[in-house]
Amino acid sequence: MQKTRLRNYRTFLKNVKTKIRRKGLISFIFSDLIISFIQCKKFIIEKGLNYFLQSGILVILNPHMFLIWLKDEYAFWTWFYTNYKTKRTFKFNGKKYRYFFHRNWVTWNNERSVEVPIALEIVKKYKGKDFLEVGNVLMNFYDYDRDIVDKYEIAPGVLNEDIVDYNPGKKYDIIIAISTLEHVGWDERPKEPQKILKALDNLKKLLKKNGKIIITIPIGWNSYLDNLIKEDKIPFTKIFFLKRVSKNNRWKEVTREKIRNVIYPYPIRSAYGVVIGIIK
Repeated sequence: MQKTRLRNYRTFLKNVKTKIRRKGLISFIFSDLIISFIQCKKFIIEKGLNYFLQSGILVILNPHMFLIWLKDEYAFWTWFYTNYKTKRTFKFNGKKYRYFFHRNWVTWNNERSVEVPIALEIVKKYKGKDFLEVGNVLMNFYDYDRDIVDKYEIAPGVLNEDIVDYNPGKKYDIIIAISTLEHVGWDERPKEPQKILKALDNLKKLLKKNGKIIITIPIGWNSYLDNLIKEDKIPFTKIFFLKRVSKNNRWKEVTREKIRNVIYPYPIRSAYGVVIGIIK
């Protein structure tokens, strides 16, 4: 361990000397170090002083990560969370889950950290069953045998069809849509907010007897859909609410009342509240 750290320090100092030699000392100070200072300030604001000090100590112990931070902030935080925050958990529907940390979609900083582990736990129970995913999400993390419908994303194995019209000639045991249905009709041109109801009707037609639909929806993205949920006009058999309760992306299951006034913090693509609905 000590030899590894010594090599890291030597590599770190070598890279600093190379940058100073290439750019000059003044340029190095006004570029790399100022950029580092700005990132530190941004981090303290976003996640708090405690996290800043904790990650700072880890950077000192692993100095090559400082250069990675300067070059690619996402790579640094992926390393930080996957190495030092893997035991962090949250509770949902009476069960404890581990947060999901992955570089793709920087899950450590948004609602994917709770949506994905909940979805994966459900998927395990339907192994070998007919499985439809609406929106190409899980492929970014794991490969499962399923049909994937995504109107816009071009990728191998993805059917580019409108979920309102999708009719494969078969039915499914499980249908999952992770932060996808809020875009249906809302982020399309021409805009058609009520299209979400047509999508839900079609999904119910695609469901086998005793089948299940799992839907996650970020609160605040689609105000029309938010109002449908508030007025109980979506036919959920069960509905749950998760709320982001800290700067460093901790989540807690709460009541409907405690999430009623949650907003979506544009332009940051990270929700402060999530609805998880089940239709049987």
